[in-house]
Amino acid sequence: MTALQVDEHVLPVTVTTPPTDPAAPLAWTVSLRTAYGPYAAEELKTLPLAGLRPPLTVVVGAIDGALRLAGLDHLVCVNNWMLSTNLLPAWGGQGAEAMTRALVHDYPGHFLAVRSLNRRHHGRVLECLHDLGWSLLPARQVWIAEPDHNPTRDQDNDARLLRKTTLGRVMGAAFSDDDWRRTADLYAQLYLHKYSRLNPVFTPRFLRWASENGFMRVEGVRQDGGPLLGVVGTIAAGAVMTTPLVGYDTAQPQRLGLYRLLTALAFEEMRRTGRSFNLSAGVGGFKRNRGACPEIEYTALWHRHLPWTRRAPVLALAALLERVGVPLMRRYDL
Repeated sequence: MTALQVDEHVLPVTVTTPPTDPAAPLAWTVSLRTAYGPYAAEELKTLPLAGLRPPLTVVVGAIDGALRLAGLDHLVCVNNWMLSTNLLPAWGGQGAEAMTRALVHDYPGHFLAVRSLNRRHHGRVLECLHDLGWSLLPARQVWIAEPDHNPTRDQDNDARLLRKTTLGRVMGAAFSDDDWRRTADLYAQLYLHKYSRLNPVFTPRFLRWASENGFMRVEGVRQDGGPLLGVVGTIAAGAVMTTPLVGYDTAQPQRLGLYRLLTALAFEEMRRTGRSFNLSAGVGGFKRNRGACPEIEYTALWHRHLPWTRRAPVLALAALLERVGVPLMRRYDL
């Protein structure tokens, strides 16, 4: 980890090298090879058309091998909070050319990247980086809701469930040590056990730090002072918010509507603050029914200082993602 001043902003930077232990892969939030290789292979399992999975699995395997040979895990990622969605400050790309020169000088053997860019929130940044020669790689489809849109029927139903639930609400400031351990476990139940172990792992210590220092607004629900049954954590930058922390007890009966309750808490925060809400990727139908609209998210990648043998696989990947990846993302809400 390091930091970089770009224009008037100080941005966190991760500097990645390939893992030495194959049994301990890098999370996709710090490794583009993981994101476009092993993590993408896991995403294929969710495709409704089973017939597409075998040929796409072969393609993804070939991509992973090519990216490994290209050394994509030698990566410097700017504004990387190591979360599923990185929020940018109010930056329009000023100083990007000087930033690129400085990073190439300091890390001549690394790719450079900026993750989590979409045209609704970062149109000027994407245009600026593209004009400088950065490649724009489609990453995934995210969902964005706006506070001034009229609530949908499902939003109203979620809000009604939140008003009528017998579960009590509790803010992170009132969490005990056991609550923070439970928070990390609830997140793991959903994002690591149900979804993918290639997601970032949150420790109780980090989550408590994030809450106490104002980095993340954490809220939970519980029954009569018992253990937490669900938690949601919100971060914000400027006019945009997102929820990198969501977790609930997956063993509880569906009638409790834990995921709906946590979604209602997040939408309540969206309307309270008046911020645009990036709901990240996944469960597209659920999010569409709550008024969110899809946007393709991009990773900007700089590789012009590297040998052609390392650049070629990335250029091929960019072309494949535009022609095949984006249509699949839009059709199957990946």
